[in-house]
Amino acid sequence: MPVRKKITTNTLKEKPTRVPVKPPKGAGKIDKLPKAGAVKQAPQEPPKAEKKSAAKTEKKKSSETKKASQKSHSRTTVTPQRSVPKGEKQHKTATAGKVRKSTLKTEKKTIAKKDAGLAKTTKGAAKLNAEEPAAVKLLKQLRETLDSRKAEDIVILDLREVSGYLDYFLLATALSPLHVKNLANETADLMRSAGYRPLNNISAEIESGWQILDYGEIVVHLFTAEKRAFYDLEKLWEKAGRVP
Repeated sequence: MPVRKKITTNTLKEKPTRVPVKPPKGAGKIDKLPKAGAVKQAPQEPPKAEKKSAAKTEKKKSSETKKASQKSHSRTTVTPQRSVPKGEKQHKTATAGKVRKSTLKTEKKTIAKKDAGLAKTTKGAAKLNAEEPAAVKLLKQLRETLDSRKAEDIVILDLREVSGYLDYFLLATALSPLHVKNLANETADLMRSAGYRPLNNISAEIESGWQILDYGEIVVHLFTAEKRAFYDLEKLWEKAGRVP
């Protein structure tokens, strides 16, 4: 019979010896296990109001992106051009050519008219300068001298086209009857130096305010303002030309 060991209190107190076990080489660290009794908490869901606001913001963003894409597309899109048939193209080109030809013709005509008008004016001016009679030159000189002596409203009338016996009138306004006398003396001196002699008496009509100096083809009328307005020779010979 085998002999049984007696179990004593000392044997119960003795702890079993544990042999340490080394982990194999290359093995990774062992993750820590969750503690016993620890329960994983499920993620909390957001409330309904937050869900609605998030959905609205997403819709707004999507609508804005759509609008932006549509605008960019509308800017970049090119309208397709209508294809024009050959007959219509030929008709348009023909009409355009006719219009151009007509405009060129009208422009040429206007240019030709302007050139003709300029040529006429230059020819007329040349003729006037070339054929200006000596009487006109003398009248212009007389006008300058009377103007320097303070005569007013000096006018030279050319009566050759409207009268058969008169050639030129010179009209001038004096400031007073005495001024009329002085202007008459200046006129007589200038005409005498040019070889003209008066056909009438100069000193006979000075007091009347109207002095006439008749030199045949040239007749000089010197007035006061009242006498000139009363007789109004410009209106009487309104169809006569004026020497510039």
